[in-house]
Amino acid sequence: MIVDEEGYFHVGGNMHLVTLNYRRTKRPYDASEFEAIHQMTGTEEDQAIYPHFLKTKSGDLLFHYRYGISGNGYEIYNKWNSKTKTWSRFLDNSLIDGLGLRNAYMTESG
Repeated sequence: MIVDEEGYFHVGGNMHLVTLNYRRTKRPYDASEFEAIHQMTGTEEDQAIYPHFLKTKSGDLLFHYRYGISGNGYEIYNKWNSKTKTWSRFLDNSLIDGLGLRNAYMTESG
């Protein structure tokens, strides 16, 4: 879960090779009511796994997940536009790709 610059809560989870399970609050700074959003960009969202949100140093909100099945997956990053309330692809090509031969996992190290 993450809060964007406008105060909307974004939640993604319960995903293991399923269509994106993403929700956003209907009003800023009010977690009493969420709406289900059934797609972000509309592509490569039917085999999502390992979702998490990130913020860039400049404050941009990103949503990251792996797309694909075991042994054949790649990383996807979407970027939030708080003015239009829409998501778009942050990268045109995958940063990490298993090339159909292996899994692609991004990991964080402290």
